[in-house]
Amino acid sequence: PGVVNIYLSENTNCRTGQSSSFKQLTIIMKGEQAEVVGRDVTGYYFYIRQPDQPLGFCWLWNAYATPNGPVESLPVFTSVPTATPKE
Repeated sequence: PGVVNIYLSENTNCRTGQSSSFKQLTIIMKGEQAEVVGRDVTGYYFYIRQPDQPLGFCWLWNAYATPNGPVESLPVFTSVPTATPKE
């Protein structure tokens, strides 16, 4: 499959895992796009390449994300088992 990108309709936190209890790494801004490299088993989170750090990745809640391609074709990653304490 080709590259799947998402476009954000609201500013959205991108974290080390799939919930707000995980450490925030960055904020993906409204109107910004990011490459999706995977999804979680629940379908609520995308694993994306951080737009400002091409070698960095994070988990993004998909409520404000609109994909431009078939997310069903993306690999499914298992959930991160425990939350990293917030700093």
